[in-house]
Amino acid sequence: AGIRAGRWRPRPESGDDPSRARSEDDGGRRAAAQFLVCWVAVYFVAFSLVRTKLPNYILPLYPAAALLLAWFLDRWRHGAVRVSVWVVQAGMACVALMGVGVALGLLVAGGAVDVYSLPGRRLPGLENWAWLGGILVLGAGAGACCAWRGQRPAVVNAMTVSALLFTGALAACAGAAVDAYKAPRALVRALPADQARRDVRVAAYEYFQPSLVFYCQREVFRLDDERQALEFLAEPLPSYLFVPARQWARLKKKAHAPHRVLARHYDLYDGCDVVVVTNR
Repeated sequence: AGIRAGRWRPRPESGDDPSRARSEDDGGRRAAAQFLVCWVAVYFVAFSLVRTKLPNYILPLYPAAALLLAWFLDRWRHGAVRVSVWVVQAGMACVALMGVGVALGLLVAGGAVDVYSLPGRRLPGLENWAWLGGILVLGAGAGACCAWRGQRPAVVNAMTVSALLFTGALAACAGAAVDAYKAPRALVRALPADQARRDVRVAAYEYFQPSLVFYCQREVFRLDDERQALEFLAEPLPSYLFVPARQWARLKKKAHAPHRVLARHYDLYDGCDVVVVTNR
C-alpha cells in the first residue's frame, strides 16, 4: 500500500547479493590456494627430511606448484596483485642466467669447453644442443622488454612460449642424446636373445643399476668381493657378469675359467666403461 509507482524494487535475495558472491568466491580461492600450498609443503618438507633423496621423489608436488604459479600470474596480469618492476626484471635475469647455465653446461658436458676438474665425464654430442639455452635467454629478453613497457599479458605470453619451446625440445630430442650414454640397455643387448628363458646366471660386481633387472627380465645377483666374482665365472652354467672395465682388468689376471668380453659401454652414472663378461 505504501509503494509508489516506479520506485519499488524487489529485495535482492541473499544469493543475488554481488558483494556476498564476491566474498564467497574470494573465500573459495583462498581455500584452494591454501590447499595447494599444503600440498607442496608436505611433499617438499617430507622428502627434504628423509636421508635418501632422488630428484623424482618430489614429482607429485609439481602439479600443485604449477597451479599456484598460474593462479598468481593470472592475478598479476589482471592487476589484482602488484609486484615491483625490479622484482619482475630480477626474475627475467634469473631465467636468462638459467639459459646461459644450460648452454655452458651442455658445452662442458660435450667436451667443447674443457674443464680439468671433470676428467672422464665427457659426453660427445651434447654440445650440439647448447642452443637450447638460447631459448630461455630470448624469452627472458622479450619478457623484460614487455615488463618495462607495462605489458603484463605480453610478459606472461613470452615466458609461456619460451618455456614450452624449451621443455618440448629438451624432452623430444636432448633426452635421446643423454640416453645413449646409459650402459644397461646397450650391454644387455649383447646377451643371447633367449637368456630370459634359459637356465643362465646374471650378476654384477662393483657396478649395479636397477634398470639391469628390467632389461634382463630376471634376477641379477650382486657380488660383494673378488672371490665371489671369480667363483661366479667358474660356474658350469652359462654366466654373465657386469663389471667396470678397470675392475675386470684386474680380475681377468686371476680368472682360471674361460671367459670372453661380450660388450663394452660407457656408463653415464658411474663415469666409466662397463663390460659384460661370460664364461662361454
